[in-house]
This record gives sequence, C-alpha cells and structure tokens, in this order.
Amino acid sequence: MAKKPKTAAKKIVRQLTPEKDLVALLRACKGHERNIQEYVGSLREKIGYCVEKKHLHKKAFGWCRQLDKMESEDVAALLDHFHHYLDVSGIQKRADDAPGLELEPEKGEEEPATDDGKVSRPKFGGEAAGADVG
Repeated sequence: MAKKPKTAAKKIVRQLTPEKDLVALLRACKGHERNIQEYVGSLREKIGYCVEKKHLHKKAFGWCRQLDKMESEDVAALLDHFHHYLDVSGIQKRADDAPGLELEPEKGEEEPATDDGKVSRPKFGGEAAGADVG
C-alpha cells in the first residue's frame, strides 16, 4: 500500500496594518472623540436651556429631529399612517378629551380663538386634504 506524500502545512499569511498608521489613527480617534464630546455637551446645554426656559418638549423635539432627516415623501407617508393609527387606536380621542392649555399670544398677536378652552391640533396629510383616511 502506497503512502500519501506528506504535504507541507499551509501557512496563513495575514496582512496587518503598519504600527505607524495604526498609532496615528488611534490618536486621531481620541482627538475626534474629545471634539464630539464637546459638541454633544454644548448641544445638551442648549436643549436643556430650551427645556427649562423655552418650554421645549424633549420627546416631540426628538421626533422632529428624526422626521427632519427623512425625505419629504417618507415624512408625508409616516404622518398619514401615524394620524390614522392615532384615530383608530382611540389615542386621538383621549388627547382631544384631555384638558387643553391656554396659549399666551406673542406680543402683537391676537388672542387664539378657542371655543372650549382646548388647543386645536392641526390635521395632516389625507385629513387636511379631505381624503378618506380609513
């Protein structure tokens, strides 16, 4: 019986990033991380100020930021669906039945016309155009 010839073990060769390039990249990342932390801290301060002094609703603002990143058609579709879901789920009725807030008019503006003391909520998408949303 003939023996199979022994084959040499396969040698795996890995290409590695040169030390000089890796160290430079790590330094650059650390520098950018510091800058990012400064920017994020500054943004947090601005948002905190607006929450405290300008009545910013953080969650609503966060939603606006997300929507602002989207294409117009995608925003329109999302809002149409969202408002339909609010109506179907009964959440819109709950919100409509909740006590409204009295809005103070800006200087030089007329008092807002309210018949029941509630803040009117705008209609979007299909509802605004008179389309059947259901």
